[in-house]
Amino acid sequence: MSCLALMLAVATTGQVRYWVDAELTGFGRDQVWAITAEAASQWMSAADVTIYPAASSAEANLHVRGIDSPWAGMTTVGGPNFFRRGGVARLGLNRNRAFSYKTLRAVATHEMGHALGLDHDEGVMAPTVGEHTRFSANNTASVASLWGPRRYAPPQAAPPTALIPVPIDDWPAAPPEDDWPAAPLVDDLPAAPLYSGI
Repeated sequence: MSCLALMLAVATTGQVRYWVDAELTGFGRDQVWAITAEAASQWMSAADVTIYPAASSAEANLHVRGIDSPWAGMTTVGGPNFFRRGGVARLGLNRNRAFSYKTLRAVATHEMGHALGLDHDEGVMAPTVGEHTRFSANNTASVASLWGPRRYAPPQAAPPTALIPVPIDDWPAAPPEDDWPAAPLVDDLPAAPLYSGI
């Protein structure tokens, strides 16, 4: 699929397709895929947004990477129009922190919320999240106000089974962070920073 065809497909559907290229302290790539799928399921249950794993890195418009950062995570601020216009977001998780599974899931869900266009609030979008962070009614209302309320049961967001069992040594090398596509600013979020971190 050509780059133009991919951009047109994203622009007409508004779907978010993620690709995980991260290993973190205590978590292999397959575990980060599973955590990302759980975060996607949370948001899809709250709003009419479709968040699926991409078939390849080139087809993704949300790239999940390990980062060296003072924060637990950092993400390109996005939203419905950002993705519909062909924007490519980056979701970074701190590769050097020793997270518990529940804390890493909360951080991934929080950062995915920023990619979907949400700012800090309460619940999973609180400025700090941890093991006991829960999705709040306000999180549901906020994402539904941007993407529309969930009208049907959300589809399963589990990564394709063909992606999980491949040994990490067999995966292609990740391009350096400098090769990430630049994220355009979003017209409907003029006051928002380009990145948000917790």
